[in-house]
Amino acid sequence: EQVLAQIWQELLHVERIGRNDNFFELGGNSLHGIRVMSRVAEKLRVRLSAVSTFKAPTVAQMACLVESLQLKSAEPRLPSRKRLDEGAL
Repeated sequence: EQVLAQIWQELLHVERIGRNDNFFELGGNSLHGIRVMSRVAEKLRVRLSAVSTFKAPTVAQMACLVESLQLKSAEPRLPSRKRLDEGAL
């Protein structure tokens, strides 16, 4: 949440941002949303979709989204079906 709040503060030129402040009520727009995506990818190594600020317009909601994406990327992946078919079973 702290990293996201810092990103929002820098992009929206707002001194303090609370965890439940709304991105759009703070002056955010779709262009700011694209910039948020870029900074989040750079600082948190997570790729947000273009609609992330609409789906998660508060710092708290976006932090949950980022955390869930981080957990998904850390999950071990199953081998592809082709590999299983070619394996010696």
